[in-house]
Amino acid sequence: MIDKIYNIKKNIVIISGGAGYLGGQFSKTISSIGGIPLILDNNEKALKSLKKYFNKKKLKGYFFLINLNNEIEVNNIITYIYKKFKKIDSLVNAAGYTGQAMLKNDEDFFKNFEDYKFDLWKDSLNGNLSSTFLLTKAVSKLMNINNF
Repeated sequence: MIDKIYNIKKNIVIISGGAGYLGGQFSKTISSIGGIPLILDNNEKALKSLKKYFNKKKLKGYFFLINLNNEIEVNNIITYIYKKFKKIDSLVNAAGYTGQAMLKNDEDFFKNFEDYKFDLWKDSLNGNLSSTFLLTKAVSKLMNINNF
């Protein structure tokens, strides 16, 4: 049904955090309706697991292990993607530090505000905001070339 509402057949869709809980669902759905998900994640184990799922279900996707908080890595992978696929149709920012901390049941993550560690706050900002900024900045330059 969703493929009748949105036609994204052969669209190149970059998904940050694409092997995470939400990102994995986005990746599977995009591939199942004909899009081509380019899955960026910093979790090698999750990437391998998702790739195994894609192979089993005969879904199409590309998998990239990357530190989204490293501007050089982000720029290099986006340049590589653009050279390989000649376009970028969409970007889904699904990466997030919060999900990792919650899944680990990190007790520091759930502390009251007054007791919250500043280092954890900075990690959360980097994982949830800085990575989104860096990736969106790199992708938007190339999407603008194609008038998106």
